Amino acid sequence: MAMQSAIEASNILKEKMRPIREKFPDASWKELCAKCVQNRIDLNAHHSYTLPVGSKILQYFTYCAAVIETEVDVLTGESQIRRVDLMADFGERHVLIVDYFKS
Repeated sequence: MAMQSAIEASNILKEKMRPIREKFPDASWKELCAKCVQNRIDLNAHHSYTLPVGSKILQYFTYCAAVIETEVDVLTGESQIRRVDLMADFGERHVLIVDYFKS
């Protein structure tokens, strides 16, 4: 379900970027993002996936989030990833050695 949410959020971003992609079909990813920023297109998306009624897929609850902090120089187009934070809570320990060193 988390993967489906990531796919849906990506589709939201793709739709937001479509007008710029149509204007600049040969632009690189970096150039496309810079053009979106210049045109004040919000490059933020989120999605919460819900299983269809009657789905046979096992349903369980987890909490996951990912945030990427980037910096874009609008004059040069240079970009840098400053920080990446990932969080997932599955309710159980999966890697005991990691939990051991956290405490």
